[in-house]
Amino acid sequence: MENINFKDLNNKAISYDIIKNRYKKKYPLCGSLGYVYNIDTDSLYDAFCMRWSCNNCRHIKKWKYFIEILKNVYAFGLDKHFVITFGGKEKRKLTDWYGSYRFMSKKWDSMLKRLKRKYPDLKFILFARAQKDGYCHYHILLNKYIPWSFLNKIRKELGLGFVSIQRNKSVADYLMVDYWKESEWVIPERLRHVRSSHDIILNNFKKNNNKIYSYDTKIEYMLNDIKNKYGYRSDLFDEYCINKLIARSKKEFVNKIDINSKNS
Repeated sequence: MENINFKDLNNKAISYDIIKNRYKKKYPLCGSLGYVYNIDTDSLYDAFCMRWSCNNCRHIKKWKYFIEILKNVYAFGLDKHFVITFGGKEKRKLTDWYGSYRFMSKKWDSMLKRLKRKYPDLKFILFARAQKDGYCHYHILLNKYIPWSFLNKIRKELGLGFVSIQRNKSVADYLMVDYWKESEWVIPERLRHVRSSHDIILNNFKKNNNKIYSYDTKIEYMLNDIKNKYGYRSDLFDEYCINKLIARSKKEFVNKIDINSKNS
């Protein structure tokens, strides 16, 4: 597969349809890059490319990040959620879909500085997501309640789109539904899908390749591990909800990944 640059020879953004088609395919070299040994199962597995744009590896990464996100939601009390979008028709006339991600990233840095001045202990996880036309919007989980009026004032000053704090779109709802929407993950390559405050670490699975991050881990094991390490938080999710969350992640992960185990 050709290595597509996001800017063509005429310095125009590449078509969003091209990127969507790329995300639907498995990277040709994925699964042929060697083997990885799992000491817990005493098995060899094909090494994957771990690209967000690879249809195989994206589901692996989504699942692994989900577990890390869930742990940090518990550890830091990230029970608030809001959405902020890129501007409407007039803004889209000035900026293409690709440029909207750069624009939003810069504006978020400015927004975060203002939020931190008022809420110095603010902790967050931010998801860069695609709207139907490819333009950027953010889902943000955080540990502080921030009035909509304050957020709306900042977004107007920064030239952003609308801000939405929806009562029926809680953190649990987002992680159980919108987080898994394939269309929202189709963003420019080499841009970060997930960002967080400095004290939140989401890539532990890269250094801790043990059973809890393995695709063959039992749901009950993951649930108990989260509870044992971070405590039972009935104010965040009840027992029924947390089981549904992990069951959903397991379903998404297992059903959509081509895993070739080579038993030793």
